[in-house]
Amino acid sequence: MEKFFVCILFSEAFQRYYIGQTNNLADRIERHNAGHVSSTKPYRPWKIVFHCEKPDRAAAMTLEKKLKNLSKPRIVSFIEKYSAGPVGTGCFTLLGSMLYSDKCANGYTSHNA
Repeated sequence: MEKFFVCILFSEAFQRYYIGQTNNLADRIERHNAGHVSSTKPYRPWKIVFHCEKPDRAAAMTLEKKLKNLSKPRIVSFIEKYSAGPVGTGCFTLLGSMLYSDKCANGYTSHNA
């Protein structure tokens, strides 16, 4: 079964967030940092500050749309609530082990957004 992910990337140099979904998280961050995505190329490098596995592309797209509608302060609050550490400390880490269900790490579900 194919996995789908929603991720939030952060450019520390430009204080910008990028929200997207993919079926290959490692390849996607590599493409963003290599400059193969025109919308993110000027703001490299990117770090993954949040990622979440979803059961199918439709669920990933639904969460992606909800996150894209958040203001920057609400995105920061979301990341701080559902990731391993506070935003802005320079301590951006992946969420550790993802849960392999419709939930993300630390109990986030699509119904929380």
